[in-house]
Amino acid sequence: MSKFTTVLSGGVLAAAAAFALAAPASAAAAPAGVSPMGHPAGCSTAHFCSYRDGNGGRLCYNTTSSIKSWSSSCREVDSVFNNGAAAAARLYYGTSYTGAHYCLANGHYLLYMTKNTFNVGAGKSGYQQPMANHVKSHTLGVPCGS
Repeated sequence: MSKFTTVLSGGVLAAAAAFALAAPASAAAAPAGVSPMGHPAGCSTAHFCSYRDGNGGRLCYNTTSSIKSWSSSCREVDSVFNNGAAAAARLYYGTSYTGAHYCLANGHYLLYMTKNTFNVGAGKSGYQQPMANHVKSHTLGVPCGS
């Protein structure tokens, strides 16, 4: 699901899309006159990537592996992209794949993680907490819902 915002810039009406939920890399066509944001740049094919800034700025991880404990410099992230690394990337609130998590399907990305929460694992540490700057580990594996 996406939310479209109209922006007035230099007297010319322009449209910008702000994705609040995970968007597939091959997002459906936007309404006439609106250009959706594309997926983050710099992520190799069949890799999982994390970025320090929203909308894919300052690449941190570009990997095909699960990471049990993200380095402190890479924990301050605001964008992620599962560019075919696995059926799903599970992003965890805790190190060693613990606490609540968010499941990011293959081909999907989050552009501004301040708008996303760890939404799987009711009762676990971090459940419903904002994801930006709080991911501490991730696994690559089976599809979401499995």
